[in-house]
Amino acid sequence: TKEAPTPTPSKEGYPGEFPVRPSRGYFQRYDEGPEVVKLQKFLEWICPGCLPKYGCDGEIGSETLGAVKDCQKILGVTVDGFFGRDTLKAAKAYKK
Repeated sequence: TKEAPTPTPSKEGYPGEFPVRPSRGYFQRYDEGPEVVKLQKFLEWICPGCLPKYGCDGEIGSETLGAVKDCQKILGVTVDGFFGRDTLKAAKAYKK
């Protein structure tokens, strides 16, 4: 299995596509699919190496939840493990 390349950090902010949140308003454990892959690619950009075991596999398990919490610490938002509106808004404004 070949892993997707990790995006290079840029001063302009995240160069990839941001995920569309599920109808409940946030991502949580056991969510899966292409939007989760977008989320994981963002997490890898903001926190390189945060998904060492499973990478961008499209499933939210404990590794991705931990990466979301690390990301929330970096973004300065509530650290709850749920990637929702406030986290997404902070992510879109974040520049490395």
